[in-house]
Amino acid sequence: MDLLKAIFLGILQGATEFLPISSSGHLVLVPWLLGWEKSPLIFDVAVHLGTLLAVLVYFWRDWLALGERTGKAVQIFRLSGIYGPGRNPIVKLRTGTATRLVKQGQVFNRIHVDDIAGILMASIAAPRPGAVYNVTDDEPAPPQDVVVHAATLAGLTPPPETPFDPAKLSPMAASFYGENKRVSNALVKREFGYAFRYPTYREALPVLLAGGD
Repeated sequence: MDLLKAIFLGILQGATEFLPISSSGHLVLVPWLLGWEKSPLIFDVAVHLGTLLAVLVYFWRDWLALGERTGKAVQIFRLSGIYGPGRNPIVKLRTGTATRLVKQGQVFNRIHVDDIAGILMASIAAPRPGAVYNVTDDEPAPPQDVVVHAATLAGLTPPPETPFDPAKLSPMAASFYGENKRVSNALVKREFGYAFRYPTYREALPVLLAGGD
């Protein structure tokens, strides 16, 4: 599926989500009417999750207010870049989709799916209404360093370095690489006493490699 079709269907999904019609039927009907190929299941899931995320982000203050009125422990969890089995730099290296885009001084945090689950379970055991938590690892790292580390572990050749040039990137990619964030998980550790299973990508990648990526 090309980018323009994906954008069109994504907008269609968002616009029709709040109408009294099937939330997924249009993703089947419209491509059929226009003679497009059927969208893959992963795309359908992605646009539904995108709609859910947009609703949660837009109404986050309302969710907190609802929690206060009902006495429910509504909390906000801000996730860093998610990785885990089937979704990590080793998989991208094996499939030829890894890149090594270099922007001087840029770093990102990450979070393994197992630690997301662990932190959520810890929050259920010790809820604090209205709390906002950063669900993130210990080490903000340059993305190109993570790719090289993954390649070294797996015995693969890393992709060549590509200097950052916004003019050569899609608007979404340029926006993503335009950010530079160092995020702290101190509150999660302090309130929950949570010990990360994978404090950084260095502990996680060997386990992912041993498990078949």
